[in-house]
Amino acid sequence: MKKLMLIILMIPILVYSQIESLEKLTVTIVKVPNAVPPTIKTNLLYAYGGHLYWSGARIDSVSSGVAPTNFWTEQAGATNNAYYNRSGNVGIGKTNPTALLDVNGDALINGLVAGTGGGFLSLRNTVFGNTSPPFSGAGDQVLIGYNAGKSIVGAQSNVIIGSFAGDKITTASQNTIIGYAAGTENVSGGQNTIMGKDAGFWVTADNNSFFGMRAGMNTTTGYCNTAVGSVAMNNNGSGHSNVAIGASSLFSNTTASNLVSIGDSSLFHSTGGGNTAVGSKSAW
Repeated sequence: MKKLMLIILMIPILVYSQIESLEKLTVTIVKVPNAVPPTIKTNLLYAYGGHLYWSGARIDSVSSGVAPTNFWTEQAGATNNAYYNRSGNVGIGKTNPTALLDVNGDALINGLVAGTGGGFLSLRNTVFGNTSPPFSGAGDQVLIGYNAGKSIVGAQSNVIIGSFAGDKITTASQNTIIGYAAGTENVSGGQNTIMGKDAGFWVTADNNSFFGMRAGMNTTTGYCNTAVGSVAMNNNGSGHSNVAIGASSLFSNTTASNLVSIGDSSLFHSTGGGNTAVGSKSAW
């Protein structure tokens, strides 16, 4: 009991400790009288005037309107120091961290590099790519790929996967766009399902379904079209309510509507409306 009392009485007077880190840094911990701050403060953790200081910088909570400075530098002169601020944020390589953990660089986790190329996760948006869209009023977005959906402002509920996919979308909502440069020029067309390289590249209208490389590629204002197959309905511009199933089916049509083309290259050269063709190269 006497030994315990002796230890307790000694703590307020002076405690000295050495901490060996990778840099073998020596840290001295001292409590000093309120009226006598230490003369040498380097690598010194001390209490003075009811506050806690490290190397001369106050690091405890805000009191009496005095804000503590950032603290903790792992190695003097290093560029990737760790910092902590009074908001509770921790930064690695960031002197003014703006999030609970703010890292300027990549993280290596079990051999997997995380952070390269940018991206972020939030409650309503998931983005993996090189840019962060404005997202003013936007939500429920899944954007994966270089420049995928990079211009989205107020759009809702889009799934865009692929480099340059949905690149120009600003307010278009409820689109599913998958493939390199798929739906690239779409700005406001919604409820489209587009899958395939360059599929629906120029589309700006609603309710189109394009599946296959360059399927419906040149459709602009045409709506309610369905194209399935490589370059199916490739040149359609303003034609609407068309169905083209099969590679190169309804290839040349630009403005005609209400066409049904089933079979590869069926209605290939057709430009008139209201036709139906079933079979390989039928009504070619």
